[in-house]
Amino acid sequence: GTQIYTGLTAHFFRVTGTFSSMTIALTARSICALGATLVGPAIGRKLGKKGALICGWSVYALGGVVIWLFALNSAGQANLIAMTVGMCLCESARYLYMVFMANYYLDCGEYGYYTTGIDNRTMAVTVMNWPTKIGFALGGSLVGFSISWAGYVAPVGTAAPYFQYMDRFMMVLGLIPAICVVVATVIILVLYKLTDKEAAHYAKANAEREAGKTV
Repeated sequence: GTQIYTGLTAHFFRVTGTFSSMTIALTARSICALGATLVGPAIGRKLGKKGALICGWSVYALGGVVIWLFALNSAGQANLIAMTVGMCLCESARYLYMVFMANYYLDCGEYGYYTTGIDNRTMAVTVMNWPTKIGFALGGSLVGFSISWAGYVAPVGTAAPYFQYMDRFMMVLGLIPAICVVVATVIILVLYKLTDKEAAHYAKANAEREAGKTV
C-alpha cells in the first residue's frame, strides 16, 4: 500500500497541473516528519509497541482516505491543502512505531525460543526486511497496472499527461493504500498477541536460560 501511494504521488501533481506546487507539499511533509520524529517515539512508548503500530497504521489509513476524498474536487481541480494534509498524515504516522520495528521481530524470536526451546531469534531478525522488499516489488509493479487501469494518457508534444478516469486514479492513490493498511492493522490486532509485559518476561527468561548454559 505504501509503495503504491509513493509511486503515484508525483502523477497527481503532474496531471492536475500543479507540478510546481509539489515542492511545497513535499517540504511541508518533511517538516511534519521532522516534528513526528521528535514526538512520535514518546507517544509510541506510551501506547505500547502493539498500540503504536495499530495507531500509526490507522493514521496512515486516515491520510489515504483524506487524499481519496478531498484532494480532488468534483470539478477535477486539485485541493492542494487536502493533498498536503493527507501526505503529512501518511508520513508522520510512521514515526509512531518505526522506533520499535526491530522489536516486533525480536519479540517473536524470544517468544519462539521460550515456548519451543529452539533458538531461532537470529532468523527472526533476518526475515525482518523480507516483507518490505516484497512490498517494494509488488507495490512498484502495481503502480504500472494501476495507471493503466485509470487510463493514463502520456504527453504528446506540449500536451500534458492526464488520466481518462480520475476517480479510479484517486482510488488507487488514496483508497487502495488505505485498505491495504487497514487489512494489515486488523491482522496485527487479531493475530499479534504479544504484550510488552509478556515480551519482557520471555526475553528475561531466555537470558537466564542462556546464562545457565554458560555456567
